[in-house]
Amino acid sequence: MSWACTNCGHEANDKESPQCLACGEFRMAIRVVFSGATGETMAMQITTQLGNASLRRIAGDEVQYASSPQCEIVKDETAGCWLLRHANSATNPTFLNGKLVDEATKITTRSVLTIGLEKMPLTITLEY
Repeated sequence: MSWACTNCGHEANDKESPQCLACGEFRMAIRVVFSGATGETMAMQITTQLGNASLRRIAGDEVQYASSPQCEIVKDETAGCWLLRHANSATNPTFLNGKLVDEATKITTRSVLTIGLEKMPLTITLEY
């Protein structure tokens, strides 16, 4: 199934691609899905704070390294993307794809969120 671009109306866009083939416009993912060590997933469609309690089901034993809150997933409709923000009150740093999150950072499919460089890896999938 394809999708129609809201910018130019082109209708033959690949359902897995966020970018219009005709004009290059990007569409925003409707949902962010996290998967972790337990094999469980967690999906969100609105701006959401993530922390020790909310991540316990998907992160397994390494959830102990997460604060409450650890970070926030932000639906930025103005920018047309999902962002990750580190919670300043968190004890341990938040990383995305091996890079310290010290400002709002764009999330992409197959991104990996970790606490520090390697603890509690969560794989991110964007659903369109």
